[in-house]
Amino acid sequence: NMTIASCGNITLTADSGANNIVLYVNDTAGNLNSSSVSFTTNITVPIIAVQSPSNTTYNTTNITLSYTLAGSIDRCWFLNATGSTAFLNTAGGATCGNITFLSREGYNNITIFANNSLGNSSNVSLFFTADTILPQITFAAPTPNNEVFNTTFNAVINVTINDNVSSARLLFNGTTYNLSLSGSSWSMRIENLTDGNYSFNVTANDTANNTNTSQNRWV
Repeated sequence: NMTIASCGNITLTADSGANNIVLYVNDTAGNLNSSSVSFTTNITVPIIAVQSPSNTTYNTTNITLSYTLAGSIDRCWFLNATGSTAFLNTAGGATCGNITFLSREGYNNITIFANNSLGNSSNVSLFFTADTILPQITFAAPTPNNEVFNTTFNAVINVTINDNVSSARLLFNGTTYNLSLSGSSWSMRIENLTDGNYSFNVTANDTANNTNTSQNRWV
């Protein structure tokens, strides 16, 4: 309820949501007229909260995109690391659903976008790594290579692994040992083997929990 000086144009601060303005004019004889207008303002941007993926390493390229939205939403979509855009709902659709998408091997980043019918928009960027490659295990000297020794024998099992390894285990004739990292190789020493046939292999896990087992050897 305010008087407009000289009946000029003014700028008002509207409330967020529904608004109604009535403009009154009277003349010197006391005749009064009015005109009204109703409108809605939306100054709130969509809020995006992502549950998955997180900033970590996955041992799959099939990634679940799980998120929630708050506020008035008209359209939502995401841009993946390859530059491809995927819409998460149809234009004007009320639901922006979770999906599973195919990422690329290695480092990935995606960006989720949401906007409303008044053009307010927001986005969230996510970073993660997809690692589906199994660790490769290579026996190295002086590991026995399917051979016979005619003395009391100390077996040294030595392997190189071309990955970020979280654990390496030796299965030697039914007994499991944890290999130790020394330099660029993983090794274990089994002392004073007596007469007999001994078979062995090595299993490794990488930091993405990919697991691989070497070929079998014997001594």
